[in-house]
Amino acid sequence: FSSHIQVQLGKTNLALTESTQQLINSAKVNSHSGYSSKTLVNDFMLTNLAEPAHLNRADQTVPLPASCVATENTCLISAWSNTLT
Repeated sequence: FSSHIQVQLGKTNLALTESTQQLINSAKVNSHSGYSSKTLVNDFMLTNLAEPAHLNRADQTVPLPASCVATENTCLISAWSNTLT
């Protein structure tokens, strides 16, 4: 992957220009140390945006837990992205 990516917020269809979309370049990309582009194992990253995102009806923050969950608990994590060109 590229060390600089463009983050597309507020989009529901990548083929269309949408009134809610925000296109923001990354300032820094931090990938998982065990990431494999062949198997896509550990295919997640933290991205520092080059400028702040604006909260609107399509883009909101996600509340994070105040403490760690017990190891026997099941957690659901959802995301949607595409890093292919």
